[in-house]
Amino acid sequence: MTLDEHIYSCSGTEHGLELKRLLQELKHRRETEIRPATRFLGNTLLQQIGHVQSENLEEKKALEWYLAHPSPKSKEEYAMELVDGQMSRETELAILGYDDKARAEVRRKVIEKNAARGYYEDAR
Repeated sequence: MTLDEHIYSCSGTEHGLELKRLLQELKHRRETEIRPATRFLGNTLLQQIGHVQSENLEEKKALEWYLAHPSPKSKEEYAMELVDGQMSRETELAILGYDDKARAEVRRKVIEKNAARGYYEDAR
C-alpha cells in the first residue's frame, strides 16, 4: 500500500487526519527551509564569501530604502534580502562540506552557546 493509499484509507479517522496534518507541515517546512543554492556549490570559499559580502551590501541598501520609505513593500523587500543573505551563508556551509545534518548540528550548537550567553532571555 502506498502512503497516499494509506492516508486515503484512514482519511476519516483521527490517525488519518494526523497523518495529513504532518504531511502538510513537512511540505511547508520543505518549501520554506533555508537551504544552499546548488547553483553556487562549485564556488570556492573565497568566491562565496564575496557573494555573502555582496548580499550584505544589498541588505544595507534595502534597509536604507525601508527606513527612508517605510511601507509594507519596502519592509518585505528588506526581509527578502535578509533571507537571501541567510541562504548565501547556508551555501557557504555546504561548500565547506557540511551536509543538511551537519549544518543542523552546527545551528544547534550555536543556539546552545547563545542560550548560555543569555541571548534568548527577555530584554525587558
